[in-house]
Parts: sequence; C-alpha cells; structure tokens
Amino acid sequence: MAIPSIFESELKEDPKEIKGYHLALGSKNTKGSQSEVDNLSSAGFLNVNIQFEQGIAALHTKREVKVRWLTLVMSILGSIAGLLGTFSFAMRFVE
Repeated sequence: MAIPSIFESELKEDPKEIKGYHLALGSKNTKGSQSEVDNLSSAGFLNVNIQFEQGIAALHTKREVKVRWLTLVMSILGSIAGLLGTFSFAMRFVE
C-alpha cells in the first residue's frame, strides 16, 4: 500500500518540503508500524496488476526547531562559565 506523504522541515540541513509516498506492507497501514528495507518482499519474473484508488488520508510529517526557555538559560550560563574559565586561565598565565 502506498500512502501519500508530505515532509516539512525548519532545519537548514533538510529540504523545506518533500512530497512522496510511504510504503506499507500488506493491504492496510497499521498505526505506528515500521519495517526495514530487508523485510520488503522482492521476487523476479512476476506479472504485476496495479490498481489505483484515491483515498482521503495522507501522512504529514513536520520537523520543528523548538528552543525552550530552560535550554536558553542553561546555554547562557554555560557561556558565562566558559568565559570565566578562559579569564582565569589567562590570569594564571600572566601571573
């Protein structure tokens, strides 16, 4: 089963938006299911009958950058501690 998929990302490393399909093993998708590429079936010399049906469901994945206030405060405190350590090293070196 092929499910239409939209992936959006706010991260610089990822493309802003990608459209494609997610493949599910079997005739229906199970919520939260996953499988490895090794588990997908493959065989040679087969006749394939493809049937297209348009459904109303799609998979939408959005990756957001979240900065919490605690993360911001801790990074500022870490920067101050690092600057004080550098200043302390310089004072020991000068004395």
